[in-house]
Amino acid sequence: MAKEFPSKILMPFLATIALVAFSACGDKNATDPLTENIFGSPLSLEVKTFGELPDCNDIREGMEAYVVENSATYVCLDEKWVKEKSSSSSRSSSSVTPQSSDGETSVSSSSKGDGGSEAAMTSSSAKSSSSSAKSSSSVTPVSSSSETSESSSSVSIFNPKISYGELTDSRDGQTYRTVKIGNQVWMAENLNYESANSYCYGDSASSCSKFGRLYTWYAAVDACPSGWHLPRWAEWDTLLTTAVSNKAYAGVALKSSAVWNPLLVVGSYFDYVQTYDDTNISGFSALPAGGMDNGKYGGVGVVVNFWNASEFNDDETYVMRLYYSETYESWWRVSKQNAYSVRCLQGEKQSSLSSESPFNPNVEYGELTDSRDGRTYKTVKIGDQVWMAENLNFETASSHCFIDSTKFCEKYGRLYWWADAVGKTEEECGYGKTCSLPSGNIQGVCPDGWHLPSKTEFETLLTAVGGNSKTGSALKSAFGWYLGGTGTNESGFSALPGEYMFGSWGDPCFDDHEATVAGFWSSTEENQEVYNMSVGNNNDIAYLSTDDGDTKAFGFSVRCVKD
Repeated sequence: MAKEFPSKILMPFLATIALVAFSACGDKNATDPLTENIFGSPLSLEVKTFGELPDCNDIREGMEAYVVENSATYVCLDEKWVKEKSSSSSRSSSSVTPQSSDGETSVSSSSKGDGGSEAAMTSSSAKSSSSSAKSSSSVTPVSSSSETSESSSSVSIFNPKISYGELTDSRDGQTYRTVKIGNQVWMAENLNYESANSYCYGDSASSCSKFGRLYTWYAAVDACPSGWHLPRWAEWDTLLTTAVSNKAYAGVALKSSAVWNPLLVVGSYFDYVQTYDDTNISGFSALPAGGMDNGKYGGVGVVVNFWNASEFNDDETYVMRLYYSETYESWWRVSKQNAYSVRCLQGEKQSSLSSESPFNPNVEYGELTDSRDGRTYKTVKIGDQVWMAENLNFETASSHCFIDSTKFCEKYGRLYWWADAVGKTEEECGYGKTCSLPSGNIQGVCPDGWHLPSKTEFETLLTAVGGNSKTGSALKSAFGWYLGGTGTNESGFSALPGEYMFGSWGDPCFDDHEATVAGFWSSTEENQEVYNMSVGNNNDIAYLSTDDGDTKAFGFSVRCVKD
């Protein structure tokens, strides 16, 4: 699983991305374990008081918990927290002995004494009544008023304050709770429809009953019942912004209050829940279903990953991840062959991404045909300027498609080194070179009658679209940007996140994500640095800067302006 990436704020563009970009080139396949919890291995935790212990249920069976208040260790056995008594921190075989004197259940352990002999550690009451001692599989619950045991049967995974609907899958008759969050209707349970390339965690049917099935991405996109579909990025983002006013706590709002294993430390998710008491306020009721990563199961009880229908490339896409110790959601790039959970959203799925147009339907567009290769582009008049409303896609010897995939050229146009963009060679105007360009318009790589915009022409554009903190939003398309990064596109400029390239002229590197940033070359150079205009996915400002960095070491998109 590739490392998560934060949303980027380009202030300025290269100042933010340069270090990230160069470190990412040699680490395209960086992986991170699904979770530290391996299937079958119980987790341990530490709490201040007995009352802070989470529910003891079959997910936590065998888990140990240390209670600071009374310096005791408890074990989750048969849905009860059982107190263990031991003479040392090292543990071996245990037996459980009832305590009539203080009402506590104790688990007695045999451990090595100082001389190496076995010493059975039991309470005095147990010694006097050895016939009542039980075997290690028997449990007597804690009955002290200050240490009442917890049972999973008393806790629902759903929010009792929310009215849920019901969906019956006509394919197999299974029923699911549904919940309306804002204007969306979601399944409030993970899909459990059996299909090819779907699995039960640990190959256990009971796991499917608890958590639903795990699907590869290819199985997930067609898994939902009729009238429901696998949600896309934008639809997940709508959920996240609707479920809670502060997205930093979206994970809390989406997670069920049951089954999750909290990390009980100061400032943790658990402390937040205890303080604000808004776990699962949305009713989404997410459960830690774990997953199958590279053919291995892991993460049950601590993590869930939900597929989204939007693709990154032919082999990978992103999942929305909720983790037991995090208040927020995060997005991880993963192999489509991994298996994760599915939540369906009401409504028919779109048959093709092409149904989402990047253009503003309320703006009148013109058309340009490039005589060199016959490609056509939409054009738009903004103020007194006429701009291409699409990124240039004319192929040159040194231009590239994002991640060298032709489908991204069709979507975003090509990426160009600056020397190429101004119609020069790397030897003349490349990295580390001062370029001597004539005054006036620089046609460069643009079609006849069009030219690469200067810094001044970009300034004119930004003034025309408002010249304020909303310039980026006015330029960005209303579709195609990563989670919440879309704009109003009121200008009709229709900027799409064509990303960037860096490194070697002949064999460039690409950052490991899509749909977060767009950079556009100008023809204006100062001290071997070049002005570029950039917009990011989570910022409404458009920046025009040389970035005081190695600008020419990067490759950006080209928008041409009419002569």
